[in-house]
Amino acid sequence: MFPSLTLNRQYLSQPVDNTPLVLFRVVFGFLVFMEGASFFLLGQISEIYTEAVVVFTYQGLGWMQPLPGIGMYLVFAFVCVIGIMIMLGWRYRFSAWAFALTWTYIYFSHKAHYNNHHYLFMLMAYAMALMPAADDLSLDAHYHPDKRSTSCPRWCISFFVLQLLIVYTFASIAKIYPDWLEARPMEIWMKGKSHYWLIGGMLQYKWIHYLLAYGGIAFDGAIIWLLLIKRTRWVGVALSIAFHLFNSFVFQIGIFPYLMLGTLFFFFDGEDLRKKLLGRWKWGIALPAKTHLPNDPGYFLFLGYFLIQLLLPLRHHLFEGNVHWTD
Repeated sequence: MFPSLTLNRQYLSQPVDNTPLVLFRVVFGFLVFMEGASFFLLGQISEIYTEAVVVFTYQGLGWMQPLPGIGMYLVFAFVCVIGIMIMLGWRYRFSAWAFALTWTYIYFSHKAHYNNHHYLFMLMAYAMALMPAADDLSLDAHYHPDKRSTSCPRWCISFFVLQLLIVYTFASIAKIYPDWLEARPMEIWMKGKSHYWLIGGMLQYKWIHYLLAYGGIAFDGAIIWLLLIKRTRWVGVALSIAFHLFNSFVFQIGIFPYLMLGTLFFFFDGEDLRKKLLGRWKWGIALPAKTHLPNDPGYFLFLGYFLIQLLLPLRHHLFEGNVHWTD
């Protein structure tokens, strides 16, 4: 019933239509550009980096310091440029790796600016750098038609489905604690939203706080399964759009809601997407997929990555105290 969750090596190596991957690359590149631009537009470069009196770094990574002067402005300008390159699929391998490494530096250079969305963005950046996401619908494919392909190994699609299943499932589990179940975080957050046009007053009702709190648990726990089942897929899409746009408007959490909406492509059949979204445009030719799991080490690397992803959210059990206080 859920083929995208199958971890059989030969199954993962089968070629499938790469439309979901290349469409996500376009969205991903655009969001990379928007993330870099937002640091300029919101004045965050000076606030977080250039004017910081104290910079907290990760243990063992003290050498990753923000650049002085205009250095961080150049870093984020570079992010904007490579975001456009990723979106257009121009010199994709270089631009994808350049963003992954640059974002890693940004992420680790200031511990106090930690954001779990930024961490997921970094994981996705490395995944995209390893995938043939510019084999079609890209400038690389346009200028090198002999390298065009309309297919990719199935693992490129399954990777995102599995990653999102882990993210959403643990997000649901993490909310099951007394304060959240009593809607206290929602009550506190919504007090700061009372000035919002049209909905500000409504957000102050206690029943709304409970609806949002328990709705968040239910959405995170069910959304991937709704998207995987064909009969409920469009219900999942509608809920995803409503959920993420609400979060974007009310909580103003940057590009993350739109990144999650972009991943919806991975839950649709690639051939159907190509017919309905690309129509008769002949962007590529059906060359054999480049199989990226040719041997046991590659396959076990894939499994090992997801084993780590499953264990990391449980690491707080190794430490004493309540994780909500100790982090």
